[in-house]
Amino acid sequence: MSYINRNRHKIIFLVIYIFVLSANFSFSQDYEHRHVLILNSYHRGCEWTEEIEKGIIENFNRKEQKYIFHIEYMDTKKIYDQLYFEKLYELYKYKFKDSKFDVIISSDNDALNFLVKYGEKLFPNTPVVFCGVNNFRDSMLSGNNLFTGVVEEVDLKSNIDIALKLHPNSKQMIVLLDQSATSIENKKMIQKLIPCYPNLKFIFIEEQKISEVENTIKNSPRDSIIFYCATFKDNKGGLIPEKTYIQNISNKYKIPIYTGWSFYLGKGIVGGKMVRAYDQGKIAAKMAKSILKGEKVENIPIIKESPSYYMFDYNQMKKFGIEIMNLPKNSILVNRPSSVYSLPKAFVYEILIFIIFILTSCIFILFKNFSKCKQLEKELKEHLQFMNKLIDTIPNPIFWKNTKGIYTGCNKGYGDLLEMDTNDIIGCGVHDIFNKEYADIYYEMDKELMNRGGIQIYEEKIHSKDGKYRDVIFNKAAYTNINGEVEGLIGVIVDITERKKIEKRMRESEERYRMLIENVPDGIVVYNDEKIQFINKAGLEMLGVEKQEEIIGKSVMDFLYPCYHDSFKKSIEQVKDKKVVPVIEQKIVRKDGTIIDVEVKSISFLYDGEVMVFSGFRDITERKKNEALQKKIKEAMEQDRLKTEFFSNLSHELRTPLNIIFSSIQLLELDFKNNKMIKNEKGLNKRIRVLKQNCYRLLRLINNLIDITKMDSGYFELEIQNHNIVSIVEEITLSVAEYIEQKNINLQFDTDVEEKIIACDPDKIERIILNLLSNAIKFTNPGGRIMVNMFDKGDRIIITVKDTGIGIPKDKLEAIFERFRQVDKSFRRNHEGSGIGLSLVKSLVQMHGGRVFVKSEYGKGSEFIIELPVKEVRNEGRSFSSQNIPQTYAERIEIEFSDIYA
Repeated sequence: MSYINRNRHKIIFLVIYIFVLSANFSFSQDYEHRHVLILNSYHRGCEWTEEIEKGIIENFNRKEQKYIFHIEYMDTKKIYDQLYFEKLYELYKYKFKDSKFDVIISSDNDALNFLVKYGEKLFPNTPVVFCGVNNFRDSMLSGNNLFTGVVEEVDLKSNIDIALKLHPNSKQMIVLLDQSATSIENKKMIQKLIPCYPNLKFIFIEEQKISEVENTIKNSPRDSIIFYCATFKDNKGGLIPEKTYIQNISNKYKIPIYTGWSFYLGKGIVGGKMVRAYDQGKIAAKMAKSILKGEKVENIPIIKESPSYYMFDYNQMKKFGIEIMNLPKNSILVNRPSSVYSLPKAFVYEILIFIIFILTSCIFILFKNFSKCKQLEKELKEHLQFMNKLIDTIPNPIFWKNTKGIYTGCNKGYGDLLEMDTNDIIGCGVHDIFNKEYADIYYEMDKELMNRGGIQIYEEKIHSKDGKYRDVIFNKAAYTNINGEVEGLIGVIVDITERKKIEKRMRESEERYRMLIENVPDGIVVYNDEKIQFINKAGLEMLGVEKQEEIIGKSVMDFLYPCYHDSFKKSIEQVKDKKVVPVIEQKIVRKDGTIIDVEVKSISFLYDGEVMVFSGFRDITERKKNEALQKKIKEAMEQDRLKTEFFSNLSHELRTPLNIIFSSIQLLELDFKNNKMIKNEKGLNKRIRVLKQNCYRLLRLINNLIDITKMDSGYFELEIQNHNIVSIVEEITLSVAEYIEQKNINLQFDTDVEEKIIACDPDKIERIILNLLSNAIKFTNPGGRIMVNMFDKGDRIIITVKDTGIGIPKDKLEAIFERFRQVDKSFRRNHEGSGIGLSLVKSLVQMHGGRVFVKSEYGKGSEFIIELPVKEVRNEGRSFSSQNIPQTYAERIEIEFSDIYA
């Protein structure tokens, strides 16, 4: 009775726990599915890997979530090279192209290294928790903040120390290794410890045949110790189970074996300070669950100190005479015998009561959920029917076999591939369906997969019943029962016949294009981020380079003339944005420093997910030289033509007034001879006016020629002073009003400002306005209008001279201000002129810092617009005028209007 009282609180606690458990127990509860990928470095059946999986899955087994686990085995203990990892990447890329995982858990170094390199491409933005990683360094993660985990740090020195303590006469340590990343790191760490043990010889055995390994151990002295951290292969390349191999060594040779991993214990290992795979998986599961609950990966620190324990096999201790008292404190023993009679009776009673209570509770729970089990059974049958239908709808051929290689099932797609009924396939072996050549291959591959487990991917041919061959990829995996024993395999076939044909055509097409690119006379270059990836033979020749190695990897800017860098970058950005960019001309610098002209056409394209630019360039140096030469020849010819036309016109301008003057003089002489001069005063005045007008005309022409000559030689100067420009223009306009009205033309002057002081030469402003008014009078018919307007624009003053005359053709507007060009004479009608007046106007306006331009509509009139800057001079100093003889307004008007006849 006193015993029950002492343990009453324990019983009450158990009762409460079981009822709470039963109240929440339900088979049909719905959960949110969370997908977890477990990527293992090693093969299925490796005890270390299975212990990690056990630690992960058992610690995920909670009721608040439902987790779906996807488990992959990289099998790196059997095959370990870069090509294999690239193949795995291609497999996973295809296999998981439509999959999304909430978290990835990796075990051991190879899986971590694989995810660091390919993880972002395969599983973008997916957090990774690693475990079982040896010799961890932060640099291994390449700065990736989506990784955390627990390090597997085996205390190799403590293992060597305890082995020497328990076997003090040992002179040699044999270290068994394989080619896995874990073994490679362990070897490096042991080599660093060798100086600490000067009296101990270390022998490393790596990836040898089992017969060679045993021969080395057999010939080793009895004072040796074995440190085991390897997986070995048989003569056929298959992996030997650790249990079989360790027990074989332990039974054959009386040499103690130590290790740092708990899953080897109980198979012939004496012991050591060990890391437990289950702990690694348990810690990784805890971290992964934190991530799934919303905690950020960067807030979960990497655990760099692995929990480890001294563990020993009692049977092996007896074999080598090791006493328990010599073991480290708190060591864990396995296979140690125990007797039920040594247990306290009260404890036995307590256990019995507990068992009875548990059994009663289980019966209650089973009874409660019996109806739910029946419902689940029904749902399971329906689910199996659904899965069978689903498999048949999958277009890829799928089959599964037992361990004897007999087909136990397949989908409709597999039957269609072989052109057989699925019922005729089930129960047959490969030799019953395929010819012997291919059946032998399939059989051996199946046998190998059954022996080693894991997955198997290979490319082969398969033939249908009528003998048609197709290229396929076999994706096969061995499946096991709950005890881990292989029970068969399942295979998925990908028909790649059409892909093979396309690949062949692509290779042929690639060869054709390669020949075309290499033999095309134009240069071709392909680059990414300005770095050259490819250049053809013609491109090398243009750059003066012999080998592609001198170009590949360099920037295109290294060969582009500096002043073209900005425009080239801008055009490339437009190309990348898929904009149409025309052919552009640029200069490139050859290897020897010479510069050549090229024209370039670029397009962009995607290659392996990156934007590449394809540019074709053609040497146009000779063409540019010819074009420049042709342009110079054309310009010279045009200048000669204009000069010839100008001098022809000038000779006419000189000859015409001279002829008139000469004729007038002859008439005067005739009148003088006939004594008519006094009698015919009216005729005399007329002839004097004719003489005077033509003298003015000659004077105007000569003044214009002198001024143009001075402008060309740089001797023409303005007498700049501050003046009211409005008054100057208004006075000039009004001074010719009477003359214009005599031509029956209406003259108007208007301004929006009464005074505007600017720095100007009033004489030159007068010549500008009179020249424009002279032109307006020439080409405006009687009854028309001439309007002079001024506008104040703040920093500039606008002067316009507008008429309602005949206008100027659109194609002549650009040439009207050029010195050696004239509008066609048909537009001058009967009026005379040298054709250089507007050129002089333009030069005078530009010397004032302004500009002049024209607007005209043929048949409706023209408008000449002058823009002058508003600025003043501070000190009005002495300057030189372009004319030596002062002239009145009237005389200047007579000069400027001298080529207008009544």
